[in-house]
Amino acid sequence: MPDDALAAIYGFMQGSTIEYVVDRKEDDQKEVESRTATTLAEYNIAYNYRDTWDVIDADGHTLTRRERNILLNHLRQSRYSFTEEERSKQYEDQWESFIDALEEKLCVIKKGDDFVSDYTLTTDDFTLLFKYLIIYDWRNATGDFLVNDIIDWFMSLMDTSAETIPSNARIHPDDRTIGDEIRHDFVRMTVYKFLHGDRNVMDTYWRSYQDHLTFVFYLTDKAHPFITSDQPSMLIENNDGKKEHILIATPTLLVSTAKKISRMNIKFYMLMRKPSILIM
Repeated sequence: MPDDALAAIYGFMQGSTIEYVVDRKEDDQKEVESRTATTLAEYNIAYNYRDTWDVIDADGHTLTRRERNILLNHLRQSRYSFTEEERSKQYEDQWESFIDALEEKLCVIKKGDDFVSDYTLTTDDFTLLFKYLIIYDWRNATGDFLVNDIIDWFMSLMDTSAETIPSNARIHPDDRTIGDEIRHDFVRMTVYKFLHGDRNVMDTYWRSYQDHLTFVFYLTDKAHPFITSDQPSMLIENNDGKKEHILIATPTLLVSTAKKISRMNIKFYMLMRKPSILIM
């Protein structure tokens, strides 16, 4: 786990000592090993054995059972909070103003009014919209449709992926099996790395989308709204078996994607004089 993530989760525990027990199997013999954690990285390793913790804080006080449970509940709630905060800061806090301005431009373009520079769709608009498409697709614990296919295949090779994790041993309460936990942690770490500019699968998606796709916008009115949800971006499979990535941006705007054709150039956007988008 990155240093800033460790600091965000365990920083308040600096100076504490955790004593815990690890069960190990060697040559079909079960062995018990006592360990001590005194650094942020060691706290994170010890978290997997948190039910055996004895915690001595920086003042030398040994936490009672009740105090330890309060500590563990805090860690459970705050774990990976840095990802949520960073995503909000970089994207979600600006989403409403961005999409409102974009929809306003689209409405002007659809009317076919004379050219107005303030209502030109820019490269920056499309670059950011592709990022929102990816970010919102990965916002839930299961992540992306295609990546899930790969993870499902990987899980099929693991005999233990379907094993149930005892409720008191789960890092995330909703992850019922070992496979659930592996998937959830992969999604969280992938999003974290994308938010910090690392080249990973989300970054590859974003760049590939920009290179090979363009947008199709569907506008409606308030009397016939699109159905919005907590997962506005998703990859769907049409009746012909082809996949389509959609984003239900607002009750009156649905964003879809399509393969570029030669006359569609997302590097340059005019109104309807040189179309690079389709507005239905």
